[in-house]
Amino acid sequence: MARVINLSAAYVSKAYYNYGEVQDMMFAVELAHSMNIRTPLVRRTLQQEDGYECIFDRVQGPNLMDAWAGLGWIATIRLSFQLRRVIQRMRSQTNSTAGSLGTGMARTFWLEDKCKIPPRPSSHAVMSIVNFWQNVGSFREESKKTKEQHESTCQGPLKLSQPLVFTHHDLAPRNLMLDSAGDLCLIDWDYAGWYPPFFEYAGMDNFDRPQDWGWMGVFRWKVFTWIAAGFYSKETRCLNIARGTAIRFRAARKFNAQAGATPSTTVFPVRPDND
Repeated sequence: MARVINLSAAYVSKAYYNYGEVQDMMFAVELAHSMNIRTPLVRRTLQQEDGYECIFDRVQGPNLMDAWAGLGWIATIRLSFQLRRVIQRMRSQTNSTAGSLGTGMARTFWLEDKCKIPPRPSSHAVMSIVNFWQNVGSFREESKKTKEQHESTCQGPLKLSQPLVFTHHDLAPRNLMLDSAGDLCLIDWDYAGWYPPFFEYAGMDNFDRPQDWGWMGVFRWKVFTWIAAGFYSKETRCLNIARGTAIRFRAARKFNAQAGATPSTTVFPVRPDND
């Protein structure tokens, strides 16, 4: 997680490793702001010895992670429909390729492995990788597959054709602030980009529930998520499987990418088909 420092009552700073990260974030913030989405603006960017520092407006209020236990059902429903309108606006913006708005890098924590995803992948490519992780075999099994078998591995369970919409990607409650008027303000656009709609829903489930929420707080968050982003339980389960398997077996996609079934930034020698 990037380092965030409170500079004053009006500003915060956040560190970035390279300018590509800064550029991607700034393009996302600018697009969100042009759509009248409440989000802190970037006031200044400073180059440091070890990267870049961005100065943001500071939101005057708590995040939903801290405030959630004290909210009731009326506030939950009001805020969920407020976020629903924001997400619907964002989903009206589409693109022909996936990835971030600037560099096109697929900065998604769901599909990180050793093969890496090239910039600006197609929807078909992203979904092929998601499906691959649902059907991956052992390293030995993958090494023996033919090109046709590798392609078959990527065909399901999810549809390969998905729209690519403007996505925040990390709408966990820590990134949803309540401003002084009690309205939602979206922060941390570092992972934003063009992704299938269910990535937004899955991102809202990507955090550990605080103990003080209790079972009712957890249930309210489920309702909040359903209203705001739709219902994509099957797709979210697939993304969780993809991330968990990719973390444990980071090189498992090597042979599939080598066969050309999924894209990779790593250059592999062409393999002849196995008989």
